[in-house]
Amino acid sequence: MPSRDKLVEFAAWCQKHIAGDEKGQAQIFLDRLFQAFGQAGCLDVGGATEFRVRKADEDGGGTAFADLVWKPVVLIEMKKRGESLQKHYRSLSITSLRDNLALLDSCHDA
Repeated sequence: MPSRDKLVEFAAWCQKHIAGDEKGQAQIFLDRLFQAFGQAGCLDVGGATEFRVRKADEDGGGTAFADLVWKPVVLIEMKKRGESLQKHYRSLSITSLRDNLALLDSCHDA
C-alpha cells in the first residue's frame, strides 16, 4: 500500500511537470505513478509501454496501442481531459485484462 506522503509528493510533482500531453508525458507519468505506489517503476515490474492491442471486431479490428500493459495486473490507457473514456474501453479486447482496465484522463487541460 502506498504511503500518503508518496501520493502527495506524486500529486505535487504532477502539478509542476505534467501539462496533459498524453503523447509526450504518458510514460514518465506512469513511471512516477508506479513509484508513488511503491514499485521501482513501470518497466521494472515487467510492464510494457505502447503495447499493441487488437481492436474489437465491432470497432473495425486492427491494432491500437495501450499506454501500458502489466500482465496480468492492469492495462492503462490515457486520454486527454474530456474525451469519452467509454469509447476507448469498448475498443480494447484483451479479455484477460478486461476487469483490470484503467482509463485515465489528463490531470490538466491540454
